[in-house]
Amino acid sequence: MTLYWTLAMLLIFAQIGRGETAEQVHKQLEDAAAAKGTLYTTSRNALVNLGSNAVPRLVEISANANEPWQVRLMAGIVAERIQRPAEIASLTQTNWHEDPEYNTDWDRNREGPVLGLAPLVTKRYREKTLWWSYMELIWKETGEHSHNPKMHEWAWRGIARQACENCSTYDLLVKVLEERIRADVEFKNRERWGEFEFLLNSKTNTPLPFLLEIIPLAPVKNPEVTLRKAIQNMAQPEDASLIEKHYTDKGQDIPAMLREPLRHLKERQNRSAAVP
Repeated sequence: MTLYWTLAMLLIFAQIGRGETAEQVHKQLEDAAAAKGTLYTTSRNALVNLGSNAVPRLVEISANANEPWQVRLMAGIVAERIQRPAEIASLTQTNWHEDPEYNTDWDRNREGPVLGLAPLVTKRYREKTLWWSYMELIWKETGEHSHNPKMHEWAWRGIARQACENCSTYDLLVKVLEERIRADVEFKNRERWGEFEFLLNSKTNTPLPFLLEIIPLAPVKNPEVTLRKAIQNMAQPEDASLIEKHYTDKGQDIPAMLREPLRHLKERQNRSAAVP
């Protein structure tokens, strides 16, 4: 057994490249994930410089649900940059005026081309499937996108967000948006509203625990109506106990407006349990 584990560790170390151990690479990922601005890009690029030998280990970390989400996301970002550098570079180099579907009438709009261009860029982003880079654009606000034509930074982040809807790494996108909303729970930045609505309209129940927590704190006009919408949109029968526990842990009664959708969830759960 000792020989087996020795060989296994040697294999991992051989995959890392440049002599770094698995522990050292993990620490670099943690440091990069915590960094901002130029320190972030410098830390990320140092990891990218590990090269292709590091990719198997990075992919393994990115898929490991036991890792902190920030480390998983950082590992995926680095692996994608090592594997697909030219495609990622094209995100910043594209002149969208040259896209065959670009409509020059968009330039005449008072607010600029954003309303017409955003759906086109979203479609192209989905075609490229660079999910990790899109999430990085939102998470670290790197500004690594095209600047032709010029649009507000929030518009590019919104495009990246929409492109990742229902993507394979959606669970990590939810974590990114949760972090951003928690840091600005009063929604002083108008961008929070777009991020909040994105989670509220999710096609899966992944954001539900966060929405139960944050809706009463956010500046929404009617929190109970908003909570009801979230439960009706995304909750699954198995979420009934999660919702009840949320209020029990707070020592609160379930709001009257939520009792009916909660009852429907329980009925669905009971019907499912009754099927042989």
